[in-house]
Amino acid sequence: MNPQQVSQSLNIILSEFALILDRSSATRVIQNARIQVQNTYDLYHRYEGKTHYNHDITYTGWGYSITRKDPLIFEQTTISKYPFRIDLTCDLYWKNDGPARRNIAVRLWALNRQMYFREEWDAERIGGESLNERVMIRFHFDLAGPGQSAPQSHLQIGGVADENEYCWLHPKIEKPRFPIMPMDLILVCELIGATFYEERGFSKIHKSGQWRGEIMKSQHTLLRNYFEGCLNTIENNRSVLTEFLWQRSA
Repeated sequence: MNPQQVSQSLNIILSEFALILDRSSATRVIQNARIQVQNTYDLYHRYEGKTHYNHDITYTGWGYSITRKDPLIFEQTTISKYPFRIDLTCDLYWKNDGPARRNIAVRLWALNRQMYFREEWDAERIGGESLNERVMIRFHFDLAGPGQSAPQSHLQIGGVADENEYCWLHPKIEKPRFPIMPMDLILVCELIGATFYEERGFSKIHKSGQWRGEIMKSQHTLLRNYFEGCLNTIENNRSVLTEFLWQRSA
């Protein structure tokens, strides 16, 4: 990956998903990510390989973050006749030898009190008049960290919540981590669109030649080696999970 490719994918998300992104914030969020890409890329290559300098960017790599303070927000949608909103945050960084960090988190916020407040279970402070939404589920697509015993590319439910989420899932329950094909921002956006916005614009996005071209790029970059490796492991009578996908702790 190079900064031009990353910036192009961000621009395509902004333009192709305009029908289902929050119009008041999406442009700002994407523009901020593009600025980070160029700034960090320049800084990374300024210090990369210079052993007499000690700069954090040589460890983190170049790329961008979309944070919880200013997430990429999707338009309100409906699930089982209840209103929800979805937002996305991520840390996507690269080094010369490939991805350094790839974590994309998605939150599903319930907007109806009948859905997010349980009279018989929840404390009254949660159901106060000031509460008008609640995170029902949080999941993220991640790469296993150094020394972590888990599938290299995995899906994890839960994680550390913000105080205002009132999330039902306990942050200390860090397992299981489910093996999943590698996902980048393009593929995660396609998953969100196909899952939550099939009747609200994704069918049109899916037919776009520009969007389909970007999907093909992501699939060739991330998925070809992944599925070829799975198939090769099967043909050699080995375990795909524990002998190919799994990263062992040190």
